[in-house]
Amino acid sequence: MLTKDSRFSFECHSDERDQQIFFTLHWDVLDNGNSHITGSIVQYQTHSDTEWNGQTSQLIVSSAETTATLRGLTPVTTYFVRIIAENSLGKSRPSEVLDVTTEEEAPSGSPTEVHVHSTGAQSMKVMWKPPPEETRNGIIKGYYVGYKMSATEETYTFKQVEKSASEQQSTYITGLQPFTEYDIVIKAYNSAGSGPESPQIMGKTLETAPPTSPIVQVLRTTSSSIEFKWEKRRQRQISYHRVHATL
Repeated sequence: MLTKDSRFSFECHSDERDQQIFFTLHWDVLDNGNSHITGSIVQYQTHSDTEWNGQTSQLIVSSAETTATLRGLTPVTTYFVRIIAENSLGKSRPSEVLDVTTEEEAPSGSPTEVHVHSTGAQSMKVMWKPPPEETRNGIIKGYYVGYKMSATEETYTFKQVEKSASEQQSTYITGLQPFTEYDIVIKAYNSAGSGPESPQIMGKTLETAPPTSPIVQVLRTTSSSIEFKWEKRRQRQISYHRVHATL
């Protein structure tokens, strides 16, 4: 980005390295007031007010240097920057204001208020809320919901869930084993990547449903007896069954 006024020409390049956001300014003083430039002051703030007061940060650049790097910036934030040059006669009027918006980075916080409820022998419902706003570092696009059997060395299976319009988020995990404990974690993602996992919680599926009634077929009857047979459908678990006969 290149900006000019009658006294300054400056440009800005933003970057992100080692999880730190910064941008570098380079400027030229077009009018030095017929005196050698002894230094510059780079002022920046996150609001566009005409007031440049106690909320303004500044960086002192010594001698005739015309480059400065602003570090420790916040993602997805617009910064307003201006430069003041100095010579032996004093300070110049501030340059025109340059506005620079930093890019997104992956969320630095995890989803909150994670809960799980069993909804059947092979399914559970997971509910959560987004990470705190100051840790989203951009627009949350969705979530990865991870699950695995507890007390195993298995890796998590992640299900991708798009962000819903409401604050409360939820999804169903299906195809699970009956009466089994599962570990669950969630992480949010934006256009720059995914954030840290939420603290692990555990859920447990329900037992298999009771078996259906046996299918009974009468084979033959006499005046004193009945011959019949029955067939029961297979289930994973059968707690008990009863057979009633009346003579």
